[in-house]
Formats: sequence, structure tokens, C-alpha cells
Amino acid sequence: MALIVISIVLLGCFSTRAPANGPVKIMPLGDSITRGVGSTNYNGYRKPLYLNLTASGYNVDFVGSQIDGDFSDPDHEGHGTWHAEQDGTVYDINDQVYGWLVTYQADIILLHIGTNDITAGEQDANEVSNILDEIDRFSTDIKVILALIIDRQTHSPVTTQFNIDVNTMAQNRIAGGDDIIIVDMEHTLNYTTDMSDNLHPNDSGYVKMASVWYSALTDILVRQMTLTCSSTKGGSVTQPGEGVFDYNEGSIVDISAEADVNYFFANWMGTAVDAGKVADANSNNTTVIVDGNYTLIANFDTNKGNRLEEINQRLELRTDGDINDFTAFYTANGWSLDTTEEFEVKVDFHYSDTNSIGEGWVGISIEKAEEDYVSLSAGFDGNEAYYYYEKSVDGDVVYEQSSRTSSDGALYISYDAGLDELYISTTGYGFSNAWQIITGLLVGQWSSEPVSVAIGGGCLGAALSVGEAYLDNFEVTTGQLLGWPPVTDIDGNGFIEWNDLKIMCDYWLETGPDILGDICKDENDIVNFLDFAEFGLAW
Repeated sequence: MALIVISIVLLGCFSTRAPANGPVKIMPLGDSITRGVGSTNYNGYRKPLYLNLTASGYNVDFVGSQIDGDFSDPDHEGHGTWHAEQDGTVYDINDQVYGWLVTYQADIILLHIGTNDITAGEQDANEVSNILDEIDRFSTDIKVILALIIDRQTHSPVTTQFNIDVNTMAQNRIAGGDDIIIVDMEHTLNYTTDMSDNLHPNDSGYVKMASVWYSALTDILVRQMTLTCSSTKGGSVTQPGEGVFDYNEGSIVDISAEADVNYFFANWMGTAVDAGKVADANSNNTTVIVDGNYTLIANFDTNKGNRLEEINQRLELRTDGDINDFTAFYTANGWSLDTTEEFEVKVDFHYSDTNSIGEGWVGISIEKAEEDYVSLSAGFDGNEAYYYYEKSVDGDVVYEQSSRTSSDGALYISYDAGLDELYISTTGYGFSNAWQIITGLLVGQWSSEPVSVAIGGGCLGAALSVGEAYLDNFEVTTGQLLGWPPVTDIDGNGFIEWNDLKIMCDYWLETGPDILGDICKDENDIVNFLDFAEFGLAW
């Protein structure tokens, strides 16, 4: 048995923490003081102690055969007039405690005993030691918090001597290997104001006793914290699952989420993320530190994490002849950006800026229609390397050009939906990086209609060699993508690629409702040339 006794005079070495799989069972054990005689509704120290523990996040369950008090967990083993040991009667704790432990399986015992023994002139610290032996006989894993008992309203030197003897006995058990901390109740009360009669505290006295027990318990209990897990449409939390889960304070918990077909994991949300407790909020397999009560929400969307990440298939300008007009484009096929939400899109560029390649450009644009667009490009006019911005509204064009000093860089377009401001930049996203700020366009003039994204370029006048001019690493960093993944992304992995083509071939000329590869969804419900033609446009 591990004895836990707390003393304001003497501290033992104790570091074991009570188990936290379910509530920790605490047995208040003793006489009428444990029952709460002298307090309102016999609440004693137990009610303020229980309320303080549960309010602090500890998961405890008071246990015992007796019920007294007007709070939710009033169980105890406080027996009025009982002694530590009284031969020839059933009214002693020593004879009964083993049976109570068999029934109630306590993890921790709060032991305050000896008042009636002193009244009868039969006080003996060895009888308290016998109780500890009985507890030990049942289980050496039970923690006992042992009190030096309260004095009487009229000071009793006998009580003081009894407590000295109990303290000495406990110290001897420490020397024998027990972990003991003694709680000093004798010097806790004001015996003028905290007593209801000569033996029993009043409500204020019991509150002071509860405070001493609380300090002892919080050294050995682990607070229980809750993690409430849920998910948005499109997937679920697979570890630990969805619902409310209890963990010891400070636990590091593995968390995982899995997306449904045609959905993607976007990120974790909730108070655990807000508090910085999730190791990687953008990973569907990560950990969370549960040192408080937190919520955790797995967020899913119909695009890959609300962003098209680094497609990284280089769009290169290259010509075979000496004099020609060449243009290469990628335009969003089947998806668009929701202009009611903020978005950020970028693409990396390289343009060699040598006279040998003649005039040309590479860039990125957002487009509502053929004559409604905003673009940003990097180019060379045969003499000067430049950045070029252009805005067209119903065919009315405004533009601006500035010098460019580097062959490599990135082109950024970002949008603040709350301000209806579009930011054009060659250094980064947002207002602080903006080269051009366009206000009132997407909502005020384009009526919040979705916009598509295009990247591309062109050259005129000279042949381009491999690697002289290209765009790379197109990325929608932030934004709500509408129609993503496109219907041509048959396997739903975020890319239109060979596996999608293989699926179409596998289902060639097969018929039936909702058949894979039937991109057009026409009335024939068949995978045919029309579907391959649509697929080819998106490739």
C-alpha cells in the first residue's frame, strides 16, 4: 500500500499519480466528522471538496455505504461514534474497512479517525496503523491521505499528543518504504469561530478542512480534459473517432481524418487549433496536446484542401521556326474561384531576358469573360525586361508597365472579399505587397460572379530554346474552388492524368447510370467518343 500523507511540517517523497481511466474513486473514511455532523445537511467537508475538484476538471467519484449531503455525490464511510478500533463491538473502522474496500474498490482514502477514541480515553496511534495494515491487505495500490485530526473547541492536549504519535507512526512507515504525506487538520481551524460544538466543525470549519484535502489530492490526481471531435460534410474523424473523449491533462493524442469519395481533407479547425495545440493543422494525420477542454473539427471540401497545390507541370514557350507567333495557355477547365471568398493564386516564372529570344511574355490572369479580365505578366520587348499589368472591363483596357531586373520570380493575384479589393503583385499576397490595387471590381462591376484562372504566354519574332521561358508551380494557395475536382478528374485525386484515362478505357462503351468515365452524362449513359473529347479538352 502506498500511504499518502501531507504535512505542513514534513513532506514525504511521492510522485505517483492516480489512475485516470474513468473517475478516481475516493472513500472519505472516519467518524461523525467525516459524515459532516454540525454542517448544513451533513455536507461536511465533502461537498466543498467535491465541488472544488470537479470545477477544476478532476474526474472523481466519492464511494461508500453511507449517503449524506445535498450535492450530487454524497457517498462516504463516515460513522458517528465509531472508533479506530473497539474490541468486542462492530463500531470500529479497523474491523470493517476491508469489506468496504471489497465492495467499493476505492483508489484513494481520506482517513480522519481518533476523536471518539480520545473521548473514551482509548486513543492509540497503533490502532490507526492497524487500519492502514487492513487497507494494505486489500491492495498496496490504494493511496491513503492520513489526517492529524482536528482539536476540540476547548483545547485538548491529548489530541495534540495523539497527533504527534500518529505522525511518528507514519514516519516509521515512510522509513519502511511507504510514500507518506501527512495533512495537518489540527492547525487548520479557528476553534473560536469554526466549531458548531466541542467536537464538530461548522460550515466554515469544514470548508477549511476541504481546502487541506484538496491540496493533497491535487498532488496525486490528474485532471481529466475533454476533446470533442466532429467533422464537416465530406469525411470523418477516424482517430479517436467522433464524439467526446476524456484524456489525462497534457496527453498527446493521435488524430486522423479520412475524406469521402470526391472530397478532400482541408484542415483541422476548432479551439485546439486556435490554442496552437495541433502539431500540423493541415495534415490529416497528426497529434494534439490535450491540456484543456478543446474542440476539434476535421474540415473537408470538394477541392484538395481548398487549394490546387503546386500542379508543377511546366508550361513552356518553345518554337521550331525562326519567325512565328506562338502562344501557350492553360485555362481552368470546369472549375472557378468563388469571389464571395478570399483567394490567393500564384505562378512561378522564368524568362531569360536576352535579345536572342525576341519579344514575348508569360503570365497569369483571372477572367469573368472574354473582355473582362485582370492579368499580370513578365515579358521582354526586345530591349527591356518588364512586368505588365492589364485590366479589361467590357473591352475597356487600362495597363501599366514597369522594369524587371530578375529572370526568375513569381506573379501573385489575391483578393480581399470583405473590401472587394484585388491585389496584383510580384512580391507576395495582400495589400502590403500590392503593386496594383483594384477596388470595386469583382463585386461592384462583375456582380460577384465566379472567375476562372488562366496561365500562359506568347512570343513573336525569334525561336525559343528549351528552358528560356516558362511558367511553373501554379498554385491556388487560398480560395473556394467551385466545380473542383472537375468531372474529368475521375479518380478524384486532384489531377487529370493517366489513371483517369485508364479508367475511361476500362469502361469504354459500357453503359449504365453513374458509370465511371461517363463525363458528359448524356441520355445514353455510355462511355464513348464524346466523353473522350471532353477529357481531351481538360488534359
